[in-house]
Amino acid sequence: MVKGFEHVIRPSVYMAYEDKYFDSLAVNLAFIHYEKLAEMFGGYGELVEDPDQIVPAIERAIASGKPAIVNVRVEDILKDGYSTRTKVMATAFAPYCRDYE
Repeated sequence: MVKGFEHVIRPSVYMAYEDKYFDSLAVNLAFIHYEKLAEMFGGYGELVEDPDQIVPAIERAIASGKPAIVNVRVEDILKDGYSTRTKVMATAFAPYCRDYE
């Protein structure tokens, strides 16, 4: 999840500065269709907006046999933590993450 970077920075900004900078440009990035980059270079790209489609999308990406980007769109982080939808999507994605030490 590329946009995951924003989801790491944003809570830190809120904790440090509360409401003063929470909605600043640096922590509110526009949605980007990264899956289109894979398609442009002959790879497999797919946008996922439904938590139930994360696993099938990853399976389709693997089955394609091409370099792939599965772009999972998540809701913005709420000021008091992650949204329920973001937690559900992260939980569904977690089994496909590997620990590279």
